Amino acid sequence: MKHYLLIAFILLFSGSSFSTEQIPEEFIVDEAKFEIYILPLEQYPHYKKLLNKLPSAHCSASWRNYKGRWELRNNYLWLDYLFTDPCSKEPKYVELSHLFNGQSMPIKATWFTGSIKIRISARKYFSEEKDGFSAMEYQAVIYRFESGKLVTRSIDTITEQW
Repeated sequence: MKHYLLIAFILLFSGSSFSTEQIPEEFIVDEAKFEIYILPLEQYPHYKKLLNKLPSAHCSASWRNYKGRWELRNNYLWLDYLFTDPCSKEPKYVELSHLFNGQSMPIKATWFTGSIKIRISARKYFSEEKDGFSAMEYQAVIYRFESGKLVTRSIDTITEQW
């Protein structure tokens, strides 16, 4: 009987997840502000050294300890600024020049290759209907960058399965 109770207890808590949603980055397009959950700064070649230069003030909603503001300007992705301690009521502005070898802000994000998705429709949820998985679908504008330069902008249906 003890074994059955132990197994039931383990099964009860094995599916539980105690995680905090992370503070999103900001992405500005034509003066409109969007929240994004991709982290372009993670691709920066000296990312770990950069993190070590930031003051430490971690919170559960920002494991990375910063919030970046990114902007699409002249067909390039730019880092306008960083804030540390984004969980506090008064996040601290970070001077970028000491993080990026004396470059002044904004910083052209030439290290970033990838896509930024901006959701433009309501989410549609499926329960185990997509190949036996639960899923979510939505329409999004996809901005694809290569070395910081915008190469395509398209509208696609995004399907996320879990």
